Amino acid sequence: MDIHFSLDFTTPFGIGDQVFVLHPPKDIPCHGGPAWKPYQKGNIIKIKLIFDLNTTNGLAISQPGDEQILHVDRVVYTIICPPLDHHHSAFSVECPTDPTSEPRLFANEEELQAYLQPESV
Repeated sequence: MDIHFSLDFTTPFGIGDQVFVLHPPKDIPCHGGPAWKPYQKGNIIKIKLIFDLNTTNGLAISQPGDEQILHVDRVVYTIICPPLDHHHSAFSVECPTDPTSEPRLFANEEELQAYLQPESV
């Protein structure tokens, strides 16, 4: 019997999009990239989806059925910044898909600046 795998997911950013990212982030996994700037502007060159599966990141099917729904747990964006001081390397930022998680990428500098400013009471 055939099994249909379904994934209904849209990433908030796509390949080639310009984004602003806190770098280095407070407590966010981020690998590579310059560490002397509070944030970076760059372009997304790769997107990797991490599925909410199990510890081996595999999907085992042990019961009959005709459809399996996959859920995305995290999106890993690979970003490259324009050359700055002869530095031109890609870095990765993991973004959880949980709507309550802290934002890690911003569509523009104004959104990022608003996030960095403490709210006035």
